[in-house]
Amino acid sequence: MTQKYAVLTVSGQSNAVGYDESPVYEVGGYAPHPRLKQLGLYDEHNLTIIPLTYSPEDVQDMRAFSHPATPDKLGTKGIHLPLGHLLLEQLPADYQLLVIPVAYGGTYFGSEEHGLGTYDPEQMRDVRHSPKLRWGVQSSYYKMLRDRLEYALNLHPDNVYLGNVWNQGESDAANHTVQAQWEGFKKLVDDFVQYFDQHFPERIGATSYRDVWFNVESTHYWQELDSYQEILAHYRQLQPETYVAIPATTDTNQFAGTGATTDILTAHFGNNAYETVIAPRVYARMREAGVFAGLFECFKGKEAIYRRSEL
Repeated sequence: MTQKYAVLTVSGQSNAVGYDESPVYEVGGYAPHPRLKQLGLYDEHNLTIIPLTYSPEDVQDMRAFSHPATPDKLGTKGIHLPLGHLLLEQLPADYQLLVIPVAYGGTYFGSEEHGLGTYDPEQMRDVRHSPKLRWGVQSSYYKMLRDRLEYALNLHPDNVYLGNVWNQGESDAANHTVQAQWEGFKKLVDDFVQYFDQHFPERIGATSYRDVWFNVESTHYWQELDSYQEILAHYRQLQPETYVAIPATTDTNQFAGTGATTDILTAHFGNNAYETVIAPRVYARMREAGVFAGLFECFKGKEAIYRRSEL
């Protein structure tokens, strides 16, 4: 029987990629686990199921970075693996978690510098390896998010969707394109919700896919900007039940960072903050939002019917 998956997507810009520059020790929330997988993106891994690591195969390739204390551990750390460990607590034993990352640092809706990309629907990615584009409903980024999620759900009729973890808005705030971000973001979410509510209505525990889209706050560096506060207000307005607040005291790359990814150390979460603060808060909000309520019950009923039909 084909493996069953609970699918999680993580999208946005740098704090969705995960720019945690601190040393990598594969223990605790950053330890690999046989039931934690990702949908591959690079080279022959594309569209194949591979182990989830502390630095997944994302649109932005972070393998050029490492900490001097752990030089053999390439890449930076994100939320994917720590959150994955927490989500396993909710999954039946016959399910694995499948993570789909779609994020790139510095990307924003209001950019006039970056285009929407050239999408390859067969490969389900942009024709370029690691393009910096702008977000929007016509962007290769969004098409990757939509198509790769659909691909994953179609791998098994009992596959389910846990939600999208979205962390974006910093660059729109910095470039004073707040209104463009709000308009583009609403169109993108509306398109996503309409598509999956129509085609995969029974794959979520909530009523609508809008109820499993989680908007996550960024670091205190960004929270101090009035323009970023406008974006956060829009997120709360759109769906307060799935808004994830992050304390301003959460560690950044100011602690144990190298400055290799960006000169502004406080712009990105660091010092294992994804494991200690952010993943637990996202997980708690997912539980409060009813992501897991009755999610697997309907499939248990289907399995009973299948077994009776085989007698």
